Amino acid sequence: MTNKARHESFDLARPLPADRLLAPLGFVQIVFNGQIYILRQTRNRKLILTK
Repeated sequence: MTNKARHESFDLARPLPADRLLAPLGFVQIVFNGQIYILRQTRNRKLILTK
């Protein structure tokens, strides 16, 4: 695979499985009001959002 980002399309009207959202890095960065948040899965398989 190349270093180019892989783009997937999602149906935003349907639930998105967390494993698809967080893969392959195990986390996703979200920008909201100019702040960066990180959504990741804990060892206990819970989701945590940190600033």
